[in-house]
Amino acid sequence: MIRSPLNPLSATLAAALLLAGCVKEKTVVTVNPDGSGNIVVSTVMPPETVMMIEQLTKSMEAQLGARGGALTSATNRPDPFFDEKKLRKAARRYGPGVKYVKGQKVDKDGARGSVAVYSFPDIGDVFIATSSTMENMGPSMTGAGEEEDVASSEKPRNAVEFSFKTNGPNRTLTILMPELPKPDLPPPAAVTSVATGRAAAAKAEAVEPGRERAATAMAGPGVNPMAGMVPFGMTGNEKPEEAMMKMMKGMEISLAVQVKGRIVKTTAAHRDPRNDARVTLMDMNFDKLMSAPQFKQRMNPQAMDAMDGPEEAMAAFAGMPGATVETNRQVVVEFQ
Repeated sequence: MIRSPLNPLSATLAAALLLAGCVKEKTVVTVNPDGSGNIVVSTVMPPETVMMIEQLTKSMEAQLGARGGALTSATNRPDPFFDEKKLRKAARRYGPGVKYVKGQKVDKDGARGSVAVYSFPDIGDVFIATSSTMENMGPSMTGAGEEEDVASSEKPRNAVEFSFKTNGPNRTLTILMPELPKPDLPPPAAVTSVATGRAAAAKAEAVEPGRERAATAMAGPGVNPMAGMVPFGMTGNEKPEEAMMKMMKGMEISLAVQVKGRIVKTTAAHRDPRNDARVTLMDMNFDKLMSAPQFKQRMNPQAMDAMDGPEEAMAAFAGMPGATVETNRQVVVEFQ
């Protein structure tokens, strides 16, 4: 599918998302004894990121006003942190038969975001892409009258899949995890500053035919919301390792599955100590991760850029303090 062009304000929000990494997202899949259930997705952006996006929005409005441009009025513009239209369309990314039930706005102590609830009649038709958390994170990019292309119901290659069967009083839920490769991490490259890295990237794009800077293309001719911007709280002179850690500060991503009943036995590696009916498939707290010596030894901006998909990141983080990753290819949960 082809996305419709984003208006300048939408491009500003897109730019802000690229510059702000600290988002907390939690996904919990609940399975009932008959195989039906629900998915609850909580996505929250911290006050610092919210403030940045609001500042960029005002700056963009002033920039366009000076150029004689026009933006959609604030009353008609979707809430960038809670867009129910976007949440409703996102049901398709979890598989056929998944329906949007309701959404709740999160607005507390400066943090903004949403909690979305989806339902499904058969867990066997549900899949959770390990990349969908990253796709869901961040503000709405659509403006009034625009249609955002939300992921289709086609099953991606990196999906967590499920099967379900009943055997007398017991129910057996089988979870098939994406295969985690052994990451081939390149050696650390020479240290450069963020500003130098941006200049090198710009030069590389300039000599590669047919490529345009995304933010400029989205915003339209003469307007580049990324121009002169650096990630929130940075000077632009940080070393890549310093920039990476600042970008990831406060980020949390988790995926768990729970059953309505009592787990009789399971092959899951990680039972939730706070909820005996829940197993954790992925839980990454980047503040804890980045404080671990293993993280600094094995991870660097070049290594992370070279990773092909979230499975490689999960494999690289597995075993580090702050990362809980299910490494079994198949997880069986038997419950009553």
